Amino acid sequence: MNNEEGILYYHGKTSDGYRFTIAGRYQNMLAHTDSIDVIMIGASLCSNNDNFAKKTGRDKAKGRLKSNGTIGKSYYSLYQETKPLGWFEEKRIEIFIVAAKLNEALTRKGFIHKFNLKKVS
Repeated sequence: MNNEEGILYYHGKTSDGYRFTIAGRYQNMLAHTDSIDVIMIGASLCSNNDNFAKKTGRDKAKGRLKSNGTIGKSYYSLYQETKPLGWFEEKRIEIFIVAAKLNEALTRKGFIHKFNLKKVS
């Protein structure tokens, strides 16, 4: 995991063994509020023919996170009715890891669907 420009990274494997990288950044989703309420996520996934490379995965995931498009993007909501705003402030890295690890339960097909990725192979 790396912290550059407020971006955190996580490398993992889908439930059927495909390597992926998640780039995440805490931010507010609604323009009219100053409070941080989501972790925006960009994702990259190795195909059958790829050799896993952390730098390539980070670059692709970061590019998708920063893009204006919807390919390879999702978010994790931090809103919790029973907790005060900013409840996660002291545990940002741990909360990000929990959010990123949720993707390890997905199959490759589920990962492609969640992040709106096109199946290459």
